[in-house]
Amino acid sequence: MLTSKQLNAKIKSFGKSNVSMRENFATILKNCAAHAYEHGDVTGYDRAFAVAKGISRPDALRWIAEFGYAQQDKDGNFKIIKDKRNKDAHNSGAEVIRYLEENARKWWEPVGGKAADPKALDVAAKIASLSKSITKTADGDHKSYDGVAIDVFAINKAMNELKELLVKLNDAPRALAA
Repeated sequence: MLTSKQLNAKIKSFGKSNVSMRENFATILKNCAAHAYEHGDVTGYDRAFAVAKGISRPDALRWIAEFGYAQQDKDGNFKIIKDKRNKDAHNSGAEVIRYLEENARKWWEPVGGKAADPKALDVAAKIASLSKSITKTADGDHKSYDGVAIDVFAINKAMNELKELLVKLNDAPRALAA
């Protein structure tokens, strides 16, 4: 067990690493925005999100759509927002970075002074959790699924209903910070 002094040092270190993580991710997002603007290349966002752990994805996605010239499609891939890219009048990616540093809010800051609901259902996390649960119930190497009830018809029906619901929810109007 850590002493109180050691625990306080760990907590302080954790706070600093959290700030560093946010700032490092901010640098990545600004540079991805610069590449999206200058080259029309949004693959940096795909690569960043593939390795990003411990960040608020909804906050980052809102920032990217607002300032980063891209948005995620329904398959989770980033696509350029051509209208925004064509409308803005920067001379280079470096100018985009300077503009963002001076004018854009931090990606983790709430939009309009309202923080995202921490109790909001994270659908992707729930689906990933279900997948892990199935794998855990099976033997782990996918050779045997004893203990896992597989009704292909019922699964397909449930998946289609989920897809329809998610499309409706994605298309529904809502506040950016919600």
